[in-house]
Amino acid sequence: MHQTFYIDIDEEITSIIERLRKSAAKEVVIVVPKRALLIQSIINLKLLKREADKLGKEIIIVTQDKLGKLLVEKTGIAVELKLNDIAGEEMLIMKKDKKDDLVEGGKTYDPAAEHKIKNHIDTIGSSGFFDNSPKKAMAKEASLKANKDSVPENEKLTNKELVTGIGELIKNSKKTILAEVREKTGAMDMVKNIDIKQRSSEGIGLTEGEKSVYQRGMIANKNKRALFKQEKLDYDEKSEKEIKLENSGQPAAEDFHQYDSADKKRKKDENYKNINLSKKSWKFFAIFGLVATLIILISLAYVFLPKATITIFAKTKIQSLDAEMKADTKAESADFDKKIIPAKAISVSEEISRNFDSTGNKSASSRKARGMITIYNEYSSANQPLVATTRFVSEDGKLFRLINGITVPGLTKEGTEIKPGAIEAEVTADEAGEEFNIEPTKFTIPGFQGSGSEKYAKIYAKSFKTISGGAKGSETVRSVTDADISSAKSKILAEFSSVLKQKIKEQAGQGYIILDEALSIGDPNYKVSNSTGEISDKFTVTLKISGSAIVFKETDLNSAIKNVLAKGIGNNYKIADDSIITEFGKSDADFENSVLTLRLHATGKMVPELNLTDFKRGSLGKTSQELDIYLKTYPDIARVEVDYLPTFISGRIPAYASRVDIVLDNN
Repeated sequence: MHQTFYIDIDEEITSIIERLRKSAAKEVVIVVPKRALLIQSIINLKLLKREADKLGKEIIIVTQDKLGKLLVEKTGIAVELKLNDIAGEEMLIMKKDKKDDLVEGGKTYDPAAEHKIKNHIDTIGSSGFFDNSPKKAMAKEASLKANKDSVPENEKLTNKELVTGIGELIKNSKKTILAEVREKTGAMDMVKNIDIKQRSSEGIGLTEGEKSVYQRGMIANKNKRALFKQEKLDYDEKSEKEIKLENSGQPAAEDFHQYDSADKKRKKDENYKNINLSKKSWKFFAIFGLVATLIILISLAYVFLPKATITIFAKTKIQSLDAEMKADTKAESADFDKKIIPAKAISVSEEISRNFDSTGNKSASSRKARGMITIYNEYSSANQPLVATTRFVSEDGKLFRLINGITVPGLTKEGTEIKPGAIEAEVTADEAGEEFNIEPTKFTIPGFQGSGSEKYAKIYAKSFKTISGGAKGSETVRSVTDADISSAKSKILAEFSSVLKQKIKEQAGQGYIILDEALSIGDPNYKVSNSTGEISDKFTVTLKISGSAIVFKETDLNSAIKNVLAKGIGNNYKIADDSIITEFGKSDADFENSVLTLRLHATGKMVPELNLTDFKRGSLGKTSQELDIYLKTYPDIARVEVDYLPTFISGRIPAYASRVDIVLDNN
C-alpha cells in the first residue's frame, strides 16, 4: 500500500518534507509537475532522500520533466513517467469524526506517549536544528510584544494548530492538548469550543496557562519553518563535495542561501524568456532594426563604396613633315640622323592555272569528241611508254585514241602503302558522232590483253570530266580563238600580282610594308591547253612566274618619323605613339643594290607630359568647385570629366587613392 502526494510547482522543500513525515504509509508517491522547484535543484532532492532514509520510507517521484528526471535519478530516488506505472494499491486517508477528536485509534490519552512525541519533535533534523534556549525564547517573546498593536482586537484565532503550538502533536492528539490547557488555565469551556480572541501577539486577554500554551505553539511552529534552513546549514562538507561531483557544471554553494539565490535568479531568467511582446511591439522593433541597419549600410557605403574616374583631356598640337628616307637591306639598325631604316629583300616563285570559256564559232559537218583522261600504272615500278593513237575503251565499249605519246610513271611504295604512277593525257573518239559524248568513266587498254591479265587490269585510265564535242552533220560548234588566249593571259597575270603580293607578305612576316614600286615581277611563262582554232568549249591557261620585293617594318619607319618630329617641339611635349599618319609619294626601288628610296608626308599629335600621379594625389577629396580651382595649376589640361560610381553619390572625389582612377584622353 502506498500514499500519493500531489505537490504544486512552487511548493517549498520544507512543506514536502513535513508531508512526508506525516504520511502513515511506508511507500510514498510524489507527483511532481514540470519545472517544479523540487526537481530544479539537486540539493532539494538530496535533502528529501536523506529525510526519507531517516524515516525509513521508500519514495517514488512521478514526473514528465526530462531534465528533472535526470537529477532525480542521480540522487538514487526511484522515478516514473506515469502514475499508472506504479504497482500496488493506494492507501485511502479517512477524516475522523468530531466525536473521535479526544480518542485516537481506540486509545485514551497517555502522558508517556505525549512525552515521547514531544521528544521526537525536539530531535527532528541534525544537532542544533533549532535553538530552544531561554535567550532565544526571550528574544522571540520581545518580538511578539513589539508587534502586539498590529493585530486587530476582534480577530479570531483561526489556526488551531498555531494556538496549541505543537504542530503534529495537536493534530494527532487533540485530547491531550486540551487536557493540558484545562490543567493550566481551568477553562473547562475550551473543550467544547476554542474561541480565543487575540488582542496582541502576546495573547492579551488570555489566562496565564493559555499564554504558555500559545507561546509554546508559536515557538514550535517557527522551529518547524526553520527546519529546512537549519538542515541546509548543517549539510556536511562531504555531501557538498559529492554534489559538486554529481552536478558538474553547477558550482557548489558554501551555504544554502547561495543555492537559493541561484534558483531565484534562474527562475527570473526563465520569466524573462517567457515574456511575450505584443505584435505592435514586434513591429516597432523590426522597423527600428531595419532603419538602423540601413543607416549603417549607407554610412559604410558613403565611406568605402564611392569610386570616381577622372578623364583628363589634354591640350594637343599637330606636327607635320615632308621627308625622304631610305630602306636599305644592308642596314642592321635605324640611323635617324641619316634617315636610314633597315629593310630586307624577298623573292618568291608561283604557278597558277585557270580555266577560260571559248568564244569562237566553227562549222563542221562531222567531228570527233575529245577530252582528258588520267592514266594509272599499278603494274610495276618501271615506267610504261604509250605511243600516239594508243586505244582506250570505255566501260560502255566506246573507243578513244591517245592524241600524243606519253610515258606513265611506275608505282611507288611508302611503307606498306603502294602508290600508283599517274599522268594526264588527251584522247579523241575513234569516230565522229554525238554518241561519244560520254560522262566520266573508266577505260582499259586493249593492247595489253596479250601481255597477261595482270598487266591488262593494273594499267588503266579514268575520266573525271565529260568528253564532249562529238557530232555529225552541219552544226556550229565553239572553238578557241587568239582573242580568247590573249584575254586569258592578261586576266591571269593581273590576278597573279595580288597573289604574288600575298605570298611575299606571308614570307616577310607581320608588321612589314610592301609598296607597289618595291615589287618586281619577272617574265611570265604561259602554257595553253588548246591551240587556236581547236574545237572546245573551254581551255586552260597556266602561268608560272617569279617575283621579288624590298620590304621594311612599319615600327622602324614610325620611330624615324617621331625622331624628326620631336626636334621641332618643346621639352614639355611628346609625340603620341598611335597618332602618326603617313602618306607615301613616288618611291624608287633599286633591286640590284636592294635599296628603296621613300618619299613621304607624315603628321603626328603632340601631347603634354603630365605627372598623373601628382594630379591624382592633389585631386583626392575635392569638390567640383575645388577641382576647378586646382585645374588652373595645370595649363596643359583643357578640361576634365568625373564619373562617380554609384551615380547618386557625387559632388566630392573620394579621399582614398585606391578609389580613384585617372584616364588620359589625347584624342
